[in-house]
Amino acid sequence: MDQVSTLTMNFHLFIQDMRLFYGHILVVQIFEEHVWWTLSLDLDPFIGNRNGRLTWGYEDYSREARNIQLIKDPNGLTPVLTATLKDREGNDRDSGINLAQCIGIHNNALVCRPDQRYWTEPVRNDLRGITHFRFML
Repeated sequence: MDQVSTLTMNFHLFIQDMRLFYGHILVVQIFEEHVWWTLSLDLDPFIGNRNGRLTWGYEDYSREARNIQLIKDPNGLTPVLTATLKDREGNDRDSGINLAQCIGIHNNALVCRPDQRYWTEPVRNDLRGITHFRFML
């Protein structure tokens, strides 16, 4: 059994390309068993607006968000979804959420587990750079 089929987190370390369509459909490409796979996941059922902040466990952030982007975190390690949202008072707030906290690959499919949110910390190897991420509760 290969590594990607059994993996549930660290999805971003196994992908070749990552894009965001319609502001809420995450699409990635992975190479496994000599085949390119295109995987997708609708983020709207898992992320919502909570007083101007992108938040796991809520829904439909893309309905009211503007300036939705997929970027790397400031250290260039993990994918971050960013958007401008309205808070309760109607003020614009910029927000970001680390997609590596809850999204993984399992049996050649992207999966999201907001009930198992992890904080990611890179594990570095001086010769090869970052080799994987350790998850901390």
